[in-house]
Amino acid sequence: MRLRNDEEGNNPDTPEHDSTRVALRIDADLTVELQTNTSGNSKPKRRTQHTKRFKIFGTLQDVFDAHKIYQTSGMIPEQALALFALSTIDAVLTLHSCGVVHNNIGLDSFLVVKDLDNSNSSWFLQLIGFGDKSIILNCDKDVCGESHYDQDYFDLANVLHILLTGGIEVSLKTLPCG
Repeated sequence: MRLRNDEEGNNPDTPEHDSTRVALRIDADLTVELQTNTSGNSKPKRRTQHTKRFKIFGTLQDVFDAHKIYQTSGMIPEQALALFALSTIDAVLTLHSCGVVHNNIGLDSFLVVKDLDNSNSSWFLQLIGFGDKSIILNCDKDVCGESHYDQDYFDLANVLHILLTGGIEVSLKTLPCG
């Protein structure tokens, strides 16, 4: 895949442009290598290359199901639950700070990924599954209000509740008044 960034429009005759080349390789064991090469004719000339390697272990749903099948004792360890909880909250808050609403968050909306280039064996969650329910807001949070994010917050609470209780989903029903 090749991306062009022309500061003076999309004129192919413009001699000064920067380009970024992105290469993505996924092995059979779900090891992902992402390589970006940036070169530019703009002044000063620059050429940079970055390579990141990740190992995808599946979704949170896969981790939860595997634990239920292979568990030797009790619940998922508290340290892992704390990492999952903080990571899911951080991902949703970051998403909302960009004005994006997911509208369909579940355990299968988070990939569990290990950064193979980090010597600390760093694990993180990657929010996925942006389908036709997702929307990009075209206004500030103050103008749009919080109501656009309500479904995401409910879904996030449900994900956390499932993880903390071992599989019990939250069900909110509207009770009749009076």
